Amino acid sequence: MKGSRMINPMVYRFLILCLALSACGANARTKGLQTGLVVLNASRDTVLQVSRTREKQIVEDCLAKTPQCTKAEVRSQVDDWRSKVDPVFAALDKAYRVLSSAGLLSDMKSASEALAAIAEAVKLSKELKP
Repeated sequence: MKGSRMINPMVYRFLILCLALSACGANARTKGLQTGLVVLNASRDTVLQVSRTREKQIVEDCLAKTPQCTKAEVRSQVDDWRSKVDPVFAALDKAYRVLSSAGLLSDMKSASEALAAIAEAVKLSKELKP
């Protein structure tokens, strides 16, 4: 869904369930995926907070500069910001999906792909500047 601001809750719940079930036979692979989930969640929370703060700042700056600030001007600036943030949310969503798949599979290839997707999402979130 274009412009979606949240990670699909069903994917997130499914991922938690898969990792919880696979935690019984905890090994390096499982520990890596669990750590990846924690890092991914922290990254997601940071991006949501940065985005929320930046959007609020855009509105406040527009109103402070010109009392005649129009809704269209604010919307345009918010849309510009979201065009920068949306690829980060897409990378986060992809990382959650790949991590979910890795939770179901028991091979190292899926774990490697999940950790690579997480690394890419974290990299993009760190590059995001308000």
